[in-house]
Amino acid sequence: METPYSQLLGVSQKTKVNLKMVFAITLLLLSRRRGLLAKVGALPSRMLPVLVLGVALSLAGCGAKDDAMVGYPEPGTMKVLSAAPLPAQSQNLAVNPYMRQWWVGSPVPEGYTAPKPEFSSLEPLVSGEVGALRQAWKALDDTSGVDDLFHFIVPRVSKGGVYEIGTIAEGSEGAQASIALWQETEPGKYTLLQDNFLTIQGDGFGLRWYAKRFSLPQDGPLVVAVHATPSMKQDAWAAWHYWSVTAVRGGTEI
Repeated sequence: METPYSQLLGVSQKTKVNLKMVFAITLLLLSRRRGLLAKVGALPSRMLPVLVLGVALSLAGCGAKDDAMVGYPEPGTMKVLSAAPLPAQSQNLAVNPYMRQWWVGSPVPEGYTAPKPEFSSLEPLVSGEVGALRQAWKALDDTSGVDDLFHFIVPRVSKGGVYEIGTIAEGSEGAQASIALWQETEPGKYTLLQDNFLTIQGDGFGLRWYAKRFSLPQDGPLVVAVHATPSMKQDAWAAWHYWSVTAVRGGTEI
């Protein structure tokens, strides 16, 4: 049994129809008859292949339906194949996380509390839309209360929920700072939960992302504070570029 050339070459029904149409148009152009075809025939002979190719490309979607396209929507139509909801984005509970907003005359960005000046000083590093805060230590503050430390408060934190604290930070060589977690157990009364929850090690090599998860023993505002470790060298500094506190899932207590 003889196999058609179209099967040997893998030519579909649509392609065969298109080839026939291109062949017919080519014959018409070459005949150079009167009227419109005479004008076409007036074109230089070297332009005929270009014109034929343009016609072929414009007819590429014409003809009978290809068997391989069965089950797909017709050209020019839309069909929903599947739909799924996008995952919810975790809300950052830290206020002013990039530290871009400042009150006029304030020593710290909006939402943050300044440390006692005898321990450390703050310097804004705000340039356009980019905000950061450099903290330089004069003396150790690792045994100080939360009111003496650079800190911010997260008011909406629930017992048993798992959260993640993250920061983008850098430090000078010899800098070593710790992030401590405190919780307001009574109005105006704060209890230390973890002193060295997350340690920032300065090496002079630029920005790094630090993150760690935790859960709380009870409902109430969370305080995220920063203090130097005993290994901190005098006049060493750390720069805070971003803060985040996000809910992850339900979990166990600290």
